[in-house]
Amino acid sequence: MVRTILVEDDQELLDALVPTLNGLGVETVGVPCATEFLQALLAESFDVAIIDLGLPDGDGLSLVRFLAERNDIGLIILTAAGEDEDRIRGFTSGADLYFVKPVNCRELAAAATRLAKRRGAAKADAYTGAWVVRRKEWRLMAPAGGVVSLTFKEAEFLSCLGARAGEAILRSELLERLSGGAEPVDTRSLDALVRRLRLKVETTLGGALPVRTVHGVGYLFSEPLMID
Repeated sequence: MVRTILVEDDQELLDALVPTLNGLGVETVGVPCATEFLQALLAESFDVAIIDLGLPDGDGLSLVRFLAERNDIGLIILTAAGEDEDRIRGFTSGADLYFVKPVNCRELAAAATRLAKRRGAAKADAYTGAWVVRRKEWRLMAPAGGVVSLTFKEAEFLSCLGARAGEAILRSELLERLSGGAEPVDTRSLDALVRRLRLKVETTLGGALPVRTVHGVGYLFSEPLMID
């Protein structure tokens, strides 16, 4: 089932839309403001976000732009602003679809379902032949389909490499990412983490992890690596 989060500051409309969309087969979580919207995104995974532009604690277009940069969720604007310039701003901010209130709920549900399926298919195509780090699940997916469980630091290390796959990442940058602003991680601990991770992948998958040491610089991931 498609999972959708709806942010709408009109409580009466929110109370009407959420059960209606659920009844139409779109699992929907409703929140009344930008703050709760962002908190929900940190706690759960959604396929599609439906965003009202006029929010009491933020600008809906800013949320759209923020999520469009992440490129991991479908974006639908639902607003009373229906002029051509409003639509243009919505699409240039990164929205996939734009609906003007009042909305036909069956049409909205169908659009959310179709959008989720289309983006899911595109993601599957992008992941073909690539390693994938699933950060929330602390797992590494191999191109051939094997799965390796990760520790938090292993997931962070691979995520840092994946942000610029094929490019050597400085040791100092990796150490800062792994410390998370808390107790510093020294270079020996980083090297030990890499050794353990390589051994874990080799033992679990029977093949080598494509993490290369760049002497005097740091580490790089030499194959396609996607972060989910």
